[in-house]
Amino acid sequence: MANTTTTSPNGASIVPDGTTDWILDQETNKHFVLLRRIQFNPSEAGDRLIVRDGDANGRIIFDSDTVADPNDAREAKFNGMRCIPFIDASECVFATPSEALIMMDWDRTPF
Repeated sequence: MANTTTTSPNGASIVPDGTTDWILDQETNKHFVLLRRIQFNPSEAGDRLIVRDGDANGRIIFDSDTVADPNDAREAKFNGMRCIPFIDASECVFATPSEALIMMDWDRTPF
């Protein structure tokens, strides 16, 4: 299985599969964005999303902590933080991956 990603010039919506890592621009791993927002809509109580910068060893830029119920959406806003969003599936918990939704908004750079 694979993550389902829908992108636009200014963001992405990701439905995780629960096992596959996600990184911006998987073709080159070189593009970065100026991140504006991350929103996590969990599938069930106990879900958790961690987003890092660049790779599995990068700094944590978003940690939802464990959510209390499926309506406990978490959001963080940024002031155009330059980063390469990366989700290490092994760090996250999605009780029902196909029902979780991750949304990111950014200003894409021309590089």
